[in-house]
Amino acid sequence: MGSNMPSQSNSVKVPAILLLLALTACSPRAVAAPAKLSPTDTLAPPNTYEPTDMPVPTPTLSLETLHFTAAPLCEAAFASPESTGSPEAPVFTLLNKEYEGQEWQRWGVQYYDAFSASEVRTLVCIRESRTATGTYTDFQSAYRLDWQVRLVRWPDGELLGATESALLGDEPPGRKYQPGPGYGESPRLPLLTWLSSAMGDRTLLVHGRTVSDLAFSPDGKTLATAADDRDSTVNLWDIATGQVVLILKGHGNSVRSIAFSPDGKTLATGSHDFTVKLWSTSTGQEVRTFEGHDGGVESVAFSPDGKTLASGGSDDTVVLWDVATGRKVRTLGDEGGVFTVAFAPDGRILLSGSGDTTVKLWDVASGKLLRTLSGHEGGVVTAGFSPDGKTLASGDWNGVVKVWDVATWELLRTLTGHQGTVSSVAFSPNGRILASGGDDAVRLWELTTGLEVRTIQGLSVSSVAFSPDGNTLASSYLDGTIKLWDVSSSP
Repeated sequence: MGSNMPSQSNSVKVPAILLLLALTACSPRAVAAPAKLSPTDTLAPPNTYEPTDMPVPTPTLSLETLHFTAAPLCEAAFASPESTGSPEAPVFTLLNKEYEGQEWQRWGVQYYDAFSASEVRTLVCIRESRTATGTYTDFQSAYRLDWQVRLVRWPDGELLGATESALLGDEPPGRKYQPGPGYGESPRLPLLTWLSSAMGDRTLLVHGRTVSDLAFSPDGKTLATAADDRDSTVNLWDIATGQVVLILKGHGNSVRSIAFSPDGKTLATGSHDFTVKLWSTSTGQEVRTFEGHDGGVESVAFSPDGKTLASGGSDDTVVLWDVATGRKVRTLGDEGGVFTVAFAPDGRILLSGSGDTTVKLWDVASGKLLRTLSGHEGGVVTAGFSPDGKTLASGDWNGVVKVWDVATWELLRTLTGHQGTVSSVAFSPNGRILASGGDDAVRLWELTTGLEVRTIQGLSVSSVAFSPDGNTLASSYLDGTIKLWDVSSSP
């Protein structure tokens, strides 16, 4: 159940110096022998570095100081025998650019300004060289980029892993490493994919655009992702191969919410073009369009029997639709904009969360308001029922998650830890774990105790979802990244 808060668009340029913070996994794996990310020839001779007196790391170490302190450890790593270990996040990446002098330099923080140097656990050391390969017809030089990469534990300098990555050109050999059509990209993307794998997660894709919501198919073989921008597309991904199998396009504005039908044959999408659409998951064809909202559609949900679809919108309404005919069955009034809707497992109750800081419970058959849950101090942007229907969780834009007893509607516990909007909550299939995604991290909570059992750092989380077997957690981010995490060892 993803967030339906207004999204932000971020773009990143590639300047000369690099600083990156990455995520940690729930079950980190040791880095194997050096991996080849792409074909590469013999790398250029290593640069030399003459270390100077470096300050000793302290809890208040600034990023500027860390830059100079870490450089000698990176140089030593290139001369050390290879070993393996488990890198931890956050990481600090240093890029040595041969053509700009023998000096380690940094690149601006990418979405991660909240992290401090004292939180760094792993250094990613990159030695870059480039070789001229020719000249293009526009007289621009063609060349190739080569990266040698070492993972180093901070601050003791233990070598954790190594790899190589290269940018190879076609005609002529080498590519121009500059922005614009026809220009090459750096080896950064394959490096990030390898780094994520080494740290125990799986990066399924990088959209290059904002992802607003994601959902697993009932059989767990497909992941649907929605684009929260003018592209307004939905991708269906084969989990086993990581390849796009279908692209659904037809909305006139950003897609804010997606939901599979219980049989997996249909996907519902809600958009800021005020419409809800149904799509065939086998052909990608649009099956039906529901029109009736006077504002953007923020959330959609199928009833357990698949016969009814609920949609919530910024027009302060929840609409119930007959899936077979497309007929509007009922309109329920709410206040403050409806950000999330969800059916109880028995299909008799529908919840809606809205900007008025409440969760409302509705009788599906009659449309009667059964109960209003109050207690949040910020708008409720995500909510859902546990698989057994006995518990309800809700998250707000103040970073608070609340867990409610459905039998009594009493508040069971309040979970705090997020520093910003809780954009998404999801129960594990066995109902023991609650995942919450927020501006600062994905957090896993043990529901019987309320204890936070795992934290996966990373900013701008838009949605989280468990696979049907409970072994995988998917998370999407506002930078367009989608990650799959192994959570099979969770309680």
